[in-house]
Amino acid sequence: MSPSEITGPATRGGRGRWWLARIGGALSDQALFAGSSFILNVLLARWMSPSEYGAFVVAYSWFLLPQTLYDALLIEPMSVYGAGIYAGRFQRYLGLLYRGHVALSLVILAALGAAALVASRFDSGLMGGALAGAALASPLLLTRWLTRQPFYVLSVPHRATFGGAIYLALAVLATVILFHSGTLNPFNAMLAQGLASVTAAAVLTTVLLRPQFRAAASDDDLTTGTVIARHWAYGKWASAERLLAWFPANIYYLALPLLVGLDASAALRAMLNLIMPLLMTIGAINGVMLPMFVRTLANQGQPALDRLLASIVRWAVLAAVAWSVFITFLGEFVISWLYNGQYDSYVTPLMLFIMGLIPVVAAFNRIVDTALRAMGGVRRAFFSRLLPTILTMTMGLGLVAAFGIIGAHASSVLTGAVTMVILIRFYRLQKQEREKAT
Repeated sequence: MSPSEITGPATRGGRGRWWLARIGGALSDQALFAGSSFILNVLLARWMSPSEYGAFVVAYSWFLLPQTLYDALLIEPMSVYGAGIYAGRFQRYLGLLYRGHVALSLVILAALGAAALVASRFDSGLMGGALAGAALASPLLLTRWLTRQPFYVLSVPHRATFGGAIYLALAVLATVILFHSGTLNPFNAMLAQGLASVTAAAVLTTVLLRPQFRAAASDDDLTTGTVIARHWAYGKWASAERLLAWFPANIYYLALPLLVGLDASAALRAMLNLIMPLLMTIGAINGVMLPMFVRTLANQGQPALDRLLASIVRWAVLAAVAWSVFITFLGEFVISWLYNGQYDSYVTPLMLFIMGLIPVVAAFNRIVDTALRAMGGVRRAFFSRLLPTILTMTMGLGLVAAFGIIGAHASSVLTGAVTMVILIRFYRLQKQEREKAT
């Protein structure tokens, strides 16, 4: 890959087309990533009983807890170091990350396996089976993140669509087979998605990525110890931030079974499936934005980063508002049609309006958070989550206890608004500090 392919063309018009092509590639990949999640969740919500789907949702939420730490320690630092200090030795660097994947995924498997045993002993066989499926599938599912992000680091996100297409086809096929054979349950659904994920990852690894597992003699700073130290220096704050971000995104799935029942968790996820494609699309843009912001800041300076950030925020929020209008006016019909009326009793116009606001605040927050981290404000990104997490665990759970699913949506909007105010303040402070330092 030539330097111009990584850093972009020199002319302004060429740079604009280059960035648009990269964002378009990210959106294409995310269309498959988000689309597969949407399709699979719709099929599971439609074909499983509410209690079975609720168990699947709770187990997957528990899987996402260690996954966020995996992402912060292994995947997100790859965007920084892979686009920076290891750019010229990326395949050898990637080989070390594959080894890190094995070590981290085995720890995650053990943790989720222990949770499955506890759930089987003190909760129910249904919940224990769902967690057991999450434990066994976790090393396989995590390969989706491991083999997608390198293409974003290399600014060729469109190549990740190859793996996304394989995963979508295999996961949907396996789910359909399980349903028609009468063996679809949370445990088997988790394993099916894990097997589809590792198959797609294997193809991407052997055909496109081809990591090198032997370091060159001259790579004094590309050793296991050095990479671990650098990833930990970055990831210790990123992991704390991701941990705080996990709570508002998942705690209601875990609280609703205790306060209402597994059916309520199933209903909450079934409704949020309508906004998940947009949120995951924003996540895909984030994957290409972090290295993009890092390079823009390094090569063109703070004013260029400010302009780029404003432009991306403007378009993302506009798309989120349009999606919100769609949810508010057509959400009741769509939910009834998707799930064959199974969750109609939970739907109200007020609930749809509040739910439609979630992607608007989320779009703004995710993009500004990415820019803040690109400026070196990982510590501030962590602190931006602190107050919203406290509010989630106090006010949020209180709203859920009092109003159920509507309370969960209202809490998400309120804590998102608080996060928005904090991120704006922290971005300005980080900018001022950089200006003083220069």
